[in-house]
Amino acid sequence: MKNLTTSIVLLAAALIVSASTALSADSKNQSPRGFSVRSLNVTPYEVGEQIERGATRAYVARVMSGQSRQELTSDVWVYSGYHAELDAANEQGCGSMIITFANDKVVDLKLVNKRAVAVIIAKLKLSPAAKNIASKK
Repeated sequence: MKNLTTSIVLLAAALIVSASTALSADSKNQSPRGFSVRSLNVTPYEVGEQIERGATRAYVARVMSGQSRQELTSDVWVYSGYHAELDAANEQGCGSMIITFANDKVVDLKLVNKRAVAVIIAKLKLSPAAKNIASKK
């Protein structure tokens, strides 16, 4: 499981693009794109609910309880419908937040486009570790 989580983090890291990269409307929908995120403001900032690296799985589940999530694995959760404070991320269609856990703590936060989510899902389907996990359920 640790290797699978590491693979997902590495795959997501490979999707990060420079904020200065300009893309046409066609390419933004076809190319996987992602941005590393330091923290996610879940509620109005003055309330103080933020998800950051090191947050526990239980905390994330609690503060995101009103949000619909897609669990790619038990350690990789996707939430859709996000808007970044970075214009480049919005221009590239990055509206899905991927939260990756290891040892029940957040180890990575990525804001990605739909194509990146599809690539990660495909990678998980091909992964022998993912198949082993699915067969144990």
